[in-house]
Amino acid sequence: MAAKPPAEESAPDVTKRKESKRKASTPTKPAPKAKPKQPLTLEQVSRFYSLPSTTHGYQFLYFTSRRREAISKVRAGFQVLGLSQSRILDIHYPTNNIISFLVHNDYAFTAVEAMAQLPDSQRITDLDPCAPSILGDPKYANHADPLFLQSEAARIHQECLLRMIKRLNTPNIKLSVARDFCFKRKWISETTYQTLYREIYPAKASKTASSSSTDDVNMDDAPASQDSNSQPAASFSSISPADGVSAPLV
Repeated sequence: MAAKPPAEESAPDVTKRKESKRKASTPTKPAPKAKPKQPLTLEQVSRFYSLPSTTHGYQFLYFTSRRREAISKVRAGFQVLGLSQSRILDIHYPTNNIISFLVHNDYAFTAVEAMAQLPDSQRITDLDPCAPSILGDPKYANHADPLFLQSEAARIHQECLLRMIKRLNTPNIKLSVARDFCFKRKWISETTYQTLYREIYPAKASKTASSSSTDDVNMDDAPASQDSNSQPAASFSSISPADGVSAPLV
């Protein structure tokens, strides 16, 4: 008896067979390796065993700036100056020709000394971030009411602070800076602080947000595992010229 010829495969069957062969011949990509954690430094270990800093808190350092550069470019210069990336918590431009660094009080002297290496750099010590003169948006040019301008300057400054806090790297740093801005600087209200507390620690929302300094971060401006040379992600505000260009530390 003559053998029957093999049945012809339909087009879908041929496509499936070719797809199966292609998948079988394609090598499986290895899973990306997680970045190894940076080893702890002696300074980071020492902080844990130290008493709370008597100068705990945060401040803005203001310096002259010819123009607004990308934050990544500003941070690229820190290595030349010998500044630790992780200790400059945030960078923004509060107004034209001025750049601001947010630092822990204990790092302020180091930052000022480093910037003094630049012969053309000048530190601005009398800047009031809530002054009406900060308002660079042309829409305020025709407003003569000083109370309105003062209110707008304070509002814009507070919005800038809130964005800044939310950009910071870790929950404990966010809360520590928020506490300082609320209870020491009086820049944000206690209601705003409570809202931030619930956003930062939603699991502790039922707990009262404490203003006690015992919960503060003692010069621990960056997580222990963070590379001191890593750069916080930059973000750019386009709300108004008065808000400036801003960027954090994660």
